[in-house]
Amino acid sequence: MEDGKLNSIFMQGFWTLTFPIYKQIREELSSGMLGNIHLVSTVNGVPTAAYEDWFKKETGGGMFLATGVYNTMFACMVFDELPEKILAEAYVNEKGVDEHGGVILKYKGGRMATMTYNGRSCAVTSYACIYGDKGTIEKDKDK
Repeated sequence: MEDGKLNSIFMQGFWTLTFPIYKQIREELSSGMLGNIHLVSTVNGVPTAAYEDWFKKETGGGMFLATGVYNTMFACMVFDELPEKILAEAYVNEKGVDEHGGVILKYKGGRMATMTYNGRSCAVTSYACIYGDKGTIEKDKDK
């Protein structure tokens, strides 16, 4: 508290970064076993019948903000930088929020990330692939 005023910080946390699988992926990346990484591909799908607020504009809804940001964070973690260019397309419903879409992130040196997200899938789908010139990492939420 400063001069009788309460100071506060608003912060968004990517809780998935604390998962053991992320530590394993970072170790595999730093080992050099993949060589030069050129492509990251992610898919994320969530059955949202129980999460109707995700589709309400007035509550900040939209599937990219609910789940797609994790794909973006993953790609930026792998490449250890922010993209130079972003291309995106989404289906926006009658309520004005996105239900599913695709994003391409372009990084320095011709590296890219392709990401799809879906809020009307019938099951949780989540996987990521990291493609290097010497190897590949494929991770599925169930494996």
